[in-house]
Amino acid sequence: KNIKLLNLKGNQIGDSGCENLSKALKGKPKLWYLNMNTNIFGNLGLMSINELLFKNTALTYLNVGSNRYDWDGIVSITSALKTTNKTLKVLNIDDPEYKIQDQDFFTHFGKMFLSNKCLQKLSLRLHKIRWEAVKIILYYLENNTSLTVLDLSGNQIDFQGIFYLSYYLSKNNILKSLNLSHNKLYDSGCKLL
Repeated sequence: KNIKLLNLKGNQIGDSGCENLSKALKGKPKLWYLNMNTNIFGNLGLMSINELLFKNTALTYLNVGSNRYDWDGIVSITSALKTTNKTLKVLNIDDPEYKIQDQDFFTHFGKMFLSNKCLQKLSLRLHKIRWEAVKIILYYLENNTSLTVLDLSGNQIDFQGIFYLSYYLSKNNILKSLNLSHNKLYDSGCKLL
């Protein structure tokens, strides 16, 4: 009951392991840090971990990057963050396994930004984000007053995406860190930024 930090990165944990872990960790009043990066769980595993966002009121750090979930798993996380969870401050959902590349999907992130006032750091590395998704995300982020760190590295953001980012940055006083490494800015995007 006294556990505060749990790092299970890189342990080949699958869906059933996540389910058992979630049952064991539910209601642990002091757990604030959970790192499940680089395992092998998919949507079912992520949905099991997502239950902790409803039950563990101290959880402020969650890293589930580099696993085998796709849209459905991510929707479960964004749903929790736009409805009931009011404690999570850091979320890493890098490098998911997408079956389709639908940029409208990022509306789920946008709606999360509208209602969640706690999330301060978000990492969306390697999501195949293009300018359409940037436009959607930034539209919803306009009135968000909590997000200070945004990692969009390793995506497909080009000149058009930078156009929207530049406009957002000119009006935003909240964001302190923006990672755009390994995108497609080229000289024209860099000049605009």
